[in-house]
Amino acid sequence: MKINRKKYVIITGVSGQLGSDLARKLYEKKYSIIGIDIKGKSHNKIKDYYNCNITNENEIVSFFKDLKKNRIFPEILINNAGIGTYGNIKTRTANEIIKVMNVNILGCINMIKNYYIHMNNLKKVKKIINISSIYGNYPPDFQIYKSSKNRYSSEIYGSTKAGIIQLTKYFAKNFSNENFIVNCVSPGGIENKKLQTSIFIRNYSKNVPLRRMANTSDIVMPILFLCSNDSNYINGHNLIVDGGLSC
Repeated sequence: MKINRKKYVIITGVSGQLGSDLARKLYEKKYSIIGIDIKGKSHNKIKDYYNCNITNENEIVSFFKDLKKNRIFPEILINNAGIGTYGNIKTRTANEIIKVMNVNILGCINMIKNYYIHMNNLKKVKKIINISSIYGNYPPDFQIYKSSKNRYSSEIYGSTKAGIIQLTKYFAKNFSNENFIVNCVSPGGIENKKLQTSIFIRNYSKNVPLRRMANTSDIVMPILFLCSNDSNYINGHNLIVDGGLSC
């Protein structure tokens, strides 16, 4: 039996830990997934996969031209792609700073700009959901990172994530009266035993009132709510999902 899928949604960074689980859950909810990533491969939950670099606007323009050619007009854009760099400021290089800024800020703007151009003549409600971080809202507790210097959260990562929150508020107002709803989700730390030591996970969890790090489902479900019509009066909002870490 053929399943009627209700909406197209673009997810950047779809091959990553959060992106792949988000695609899987949206697929279960009958969304059609259009995935973008600079690495990795498509999986069977993604209707259309594009291997392209969001920091290269020419590639993004080509992506939207292809959607237009195929008469695909996604009602939701999720700007999930993002990178970080690690280590103490004493060893930070200009190249590291530029790379993080290009992906996290320039890439996000490239997607929003070209999505707006692609969709602004359509009267239906369009949603943009940007993925920031708790470290765009407040600085890390550096005691957590003493045992895990290879994961030491950087100043440029938090700065770009704060920029994403500002972009969310900016475009929520800038696109007013054009049927765009723009929101942001700021996840807390997501557990990943391949990258994090047991000591790091324990130290982080001690600071969380729920006494654990997030799993991807903890972040995916609030994003699904923002995708749904139940959230249509929420606009320009930054939803912090951190288990109470910021209390």
